[in-house]
Amino acid sequence: KTYRTVKIGDQIWMTENLRSLHFQDGTPIEVADTPYVTTAYPESYEKGPVCFMPDSQHDRCGVYYNWKAVDKNPCPAGWRVPSRKDWQILVNNLGGIDKAGALMKSIDGWKEPNNGVGEMSYMNVLPSAQYILSQDMIDKGKTNGFDEYGYYAMLWTSDEGNAWTATGIYLSNLMYGIVFQDNAKTSGICVRCMMDALSQ
Repeated sequence: KTYRTVKIGDQIWMTENLRSLHFQDGTPIEVADTPYVTTAYPESYEKGPVCFMPDSQHDRCGVYYNWKAVDKNPCPAGWRVPSRKDWQILVNNLGGIDKAGALMKSIDGWKEPNNGVGEMSYMNVLPSAQYILSQDMIDKGKTNGFDEYGYYAMLWTSDEGNAWTATGIYLSNLMYGIVFQDNAKTSGICVRCMMDALSQ
């Protein structure tokens, strides 16, 4: 697979979400069945690394990964999942945490109001939302867990929070900036790779 890239400061980023179905060592990533309960405790936390394939509405967004898959590095050789510190450097290069989201969000795809978006996007971040499904949602007839596409974006970092959570970045159609927040490791969230410094 090929990806478009951008250099911002000293960092080189993909400007598309990852679409890999293999880890960097070539091992296949298990594709989760749908529906797949991601928020139940403790059963879903005991499952191994999986990914969730996008449906037709989400096919521009790439593949959604649980954090166990992220932790095994699904990025191509020479690339890696960025840490919170890596994201913070990018945010600083784009004017700070209160402004960077506006320069990262894609021009199209977001629900109104897409606050802060102008005529340029450095990162082309789509409003991919996340894959999060509970048994209660299934009981109410929900057949997949893609949540509120168009309103927000989530992207994993490589930073673990605790046994149940890991850190991601959050962008919203209502925000100019970004937020770092902890998410359930079982959630399916998109990945944006950056080039490893040793490969530059």
